[in-house]
Parts: sequence; structure tokens; C-alpha cells
Amino acid sequence: MNQVTPFPPASRLAAYLRDSGGEEQELSIPQQENAVRTWCSEHHYLLTQVFKDEARPGSSTIGRDGFQEMIAHFRSPDCQEAGIIVWKYSRFTRDIDDAQFYRADLRKRGYEIHSLNDNIPQGLDGRFFEAAIDWMNQRFLDDLSTDTRRGLRHLVETYRAVPGVPPRGFVRQPVDAGKRRDGSPHIVHRWQPDPDMIPVIRRAFELRASGATYKEIQDATHLYRSKNCYPTFFSNRLYIGVLVFGSLVIEDYCEPIIDQDTWQRVQAIQQAHSAAHANKQMAPANQHPRQVSSSYLLSGLLHCAVCGSPMSGHLVVKHIHGERKSWSYYFCNRRNRRYDCSALEIPQETIETAVLTELREHILQPDNLALIQSALHQQNADLRQRATAERASLVKRLASLRKKINNLVNGIADLGYSPALGEKLRSLEADQALLQNDLDQVESLASRPAQQLNPDQIGNLSSDLSAMLDTTDRAELKKILRLYIKKVAVERLQRNLYGTILYYNPLEHFIDSCSYVYDRCPQRDSNSCFGLERAASWATRRWGR
Repeated sequence: MNQVTPFPPASRLAAYLRDSGGEEQELSIPQQENAVRTWCSEHHYLLTQVFKDEARPGSSTIGRDGFQEMIAHFRSPDCQEAGIIVWKYSRFTRDIDDAQFYRADLRKRGYEIHSLNDNIPQGLDGRFFEAAIDWMNQRFLDDLSTDTRRGLRHLVETYRAVPGVPPRGFVRQPVDAGKRRDGSPHIVHRWQPDPDMIPVIRRAFELRASGATYKEIQDATHLYRSKNCYPTFFSNRLYIGVLVFGSLVIEDYCEPIIDQDTWQRVQAIQQAHSAAHANKQMAPANQHPRQVSSSYLLSGLLHCAVCGSPMSGHLVVKHIHGERKSWSYYFCNRRNRRYDCSALEIPQETIETAVLTELREHILQPDNLALIQSALHQQNADLRQRATAERASLVKRLASLRKKINNLVNGIADLGYSPALGEKLRSLEADQALLQNDLDQVESLASRPAQQLNPDQIGNLSSDLSAMLDTTDRAELKKILRLYIKKVAVERLQRNLYGTILYYNPLEHFIDSCSYVYDRCPQRDSNSCFGLERAASWATRRWGR
């Protein structure tokens, strides 16, 4: 083992131990720990912390709780250790970027990493050797990945054995691939059509070839729990006997379940479906393209009050006595996709009329806008009062922090610079910048003037906002509704609708940091202010046949 160490005598040290689940001595955590403790004892170091990751790969630091705990420990201002001991740098990490990043981070904080089995000289030359070891560790990963892919390809080509879980309608069939190095049998698996599932698979493809929707296919076959699985299902060439494994394509892998004619008709439907989505216009931020192009006014705004999921518009078509009739509804997406929500469909015209009526008759009325202004005025006064008190506290904390920075700067001038003092100074300066930013925001809020509109101005604003709803262009009306409304939650009980509109504050350009929630319901006479946006609830929206 390398006897040259970067640590002063009697240093407190931590150890990081990792294995990949192997039984070899150098990969075993108990063996590593025993070697580290022996080394620390021989060199009169005190081992105070041991961080471990058992059966964890070195290709990534994700999922390695011991590693993350170690890094957090050394980033803590309470850390007393001088550095870290590892069995080999490959135990620290095999990823070259992670290795160099975390070592540099630790060294910038004044800590060192020492490997018991990587013979690395001290000083600048040691960085060159470390880089070479990092390259070899990364090369090991890359070679291992290449060898693994080559081995899997060999199994597919020779035995037609495929790893993993087969797609729906296939089962794993054991295949004897000889013996392993230790003499044990090497059993691999190929995928074969499941005789019990073949009729169901064919039924699903036949339905899709005839134009059936995913929901109709799901109702008839129950192949999956979610409709989202069907696009992948219908594009899997294994159902026509072709296995695609990376760049390897085996045309006659198994007996086809689906004939070529049915397959081609299904692919044409899938391609047309994909093209229709690709041609949708680009959506604004946080808005799906379907919502932009939808003819339903509340698409993207309407949510199910039962489960909270978004609701989407659907056209229901029926032929009654030879006459084609259609109805437009909003359906709960969760009910339509997973079938575990009991919400009933919402008639399009009824809910859209209800929302527009609520906007005109209550939300945008002068008395409601005046009520909002009064509540905002009081809330802003309270905020300014709290901001004034908070300002005094921030000024005191900022003065104390600046004093610490001045003392530290004087100490560096007298004693000289060290990495630990430099890191402490940077940390204090970062805290000072955050406090100064908080103080600037508080002072801005404390000096914010109270804005008041007189009744005539409120009346004019109400008329202007309401007039925006009179446009006959539905695309433009959808954009306007998104200026007013954040969310509409609705539930249908028999032939009644119950809903809540969560809307933005119209007095502050529709969105304001000091807006609030106001619940209005015919059963309640009082108003309550307690949140971020405004909400208006209606008790009943009834419609006839």
C-alpha cells in the first residue's frame, strides 16, 4: 500500500466504502473497512466516520445514499475531518466526470482524498496520475457495457434468447445455453406466443384495423390498465414475427400472430393518428397542443371536482331511427383513461354558458371588483406593516454579517490565505447577497403605494372587461378566458352541476402577488379572504332535456 499520505499527524479521517455486490476481497465492504482501520491505526490517524454503499454500481452517484451523505457531511461547516480514505479510486466512482467534479469540490473546501491502493505521488504530478486512473475506470465501464451488449447480441443471434419481460401475448421459454464457467447450467429464455392470448391479440388488431378507438379496444380485450400502452403495442413488429433488438433485426423470430394485411391497415391508422397530432400548432407555455386547437372553450381549464383530473371535450354520436345525432360533452380524463373515477360527463354548452354567465354576472361586476379592491387595500396595508418590522430585523442581521466578513478579511490579511478561510469568506459573502436581496424586496414592499380606483373607474373597468367576452371568435375567446380564469372544477349530480371558478384578480392585470381567494355561494352570506387567487362557486346549474 502507498505509505505517503497528505494528512498531518493525528488527523481525524472519514472512510468511504463501496462494493458492487461481488464476493471478491477488494469488492467486499468488510474487507475494505478492515484494511482502512488497520492503515489508520498504523499511521496514528483517528477514523471518525465510515460511509458505506453496499451492492451499488460505480457508474453513477445516483442512488448511492452513503456517497451523498458523505458529500453533505464534508460540505457542512461542522465537519472536523481532514479528508477521506478509499480502498481505490474506483470505489469512489468510475465515472470520470463525477470523479473529477467531487474531488475538486472537496479539495476546494480544504479536504483531501487518499487511495490505499492507487500509488499516486503528492503535488501537481499526482493530478496527472489521478486523471489517468479516472480514464482507466471510465474505460472499464465502457468496455464492460460493450462486452455486455456483445454478449446479449450473441445470445439473441445464437439462441434467440431475449432478456427482460416479454410484451403482452408472449411467454418466456427456457433454452439451454450450455454451462457457465463454474460448471452450472446456463439457462436463457426466448419469447414465444402465448396460445391462450393469441385470440385476444388478434381481436385487438382487428378492432384497430376497423377504426376502433383505444377505449373500445380496452373494453373488448382488457389487455392493459391504461390506454397509453396501445401505441407501443400496435407498433411492435414482434406480432408479425419480427424481433428488433437494437440494430439487430430477425425477420423470422417466431410464428406471426397477426397477418400482413391486418398489420398494414393498423399501421396506416397509427400513422394517420400520429400525423394529426404532429400537425397541431405549437402550444403556448404550459398548454398542450390539443388544448390550443380544441374547439371546446374550457379545454385546459376544466377539471373534475371528484378526482382533480383535467377534463377533455368529446363528441358523442348516435344513430336514432336512422338519423345521426351528436352531443358535445366534457369527460374526466382519468375516468376515460383508467376507468376508476365515477364522475359523469358534463354537457359542453351548459358548463360553458355557466362559466361565461358567472364572469358577466358576478366576477366582473363593479360591486365585486370594489370588494376585491377593498380587501386588497387592507391586505397591502398589513403587508407593508409586516415588511417594516421585517426590515429592522434584516438590517440588524446584515450588519452582523458584514462585521463577520470584515473580521475574516482582517484575519486573512494577518495570518495569510488558506482554502478553508477562503471558502468561509465565500460562504459569508453569499449569505450577505441573499440577505441584501431580501432587504431590497422588503423595502420595495414597505414603500409600495396604495392604489385606489374610484367608483367610475371601477365601472369603466368592469364594462371593458365584460366587453371582451362578447367576441364571436371562439379562438380569441379561449385566449381571453385564460386571462381571467386559472381553473374551473365541476361535478355533475344527476341533472345538476356544481362548480367553482378559480380566477385571477382583474384589478392587477389579472395576476397579482397580493390577490386572494373569495368564496361566494348562495348558502353563505360572509366573505373570506385566505389565499392567492379568487374563487367563485355556484350552487346549481340545471339544464333540461
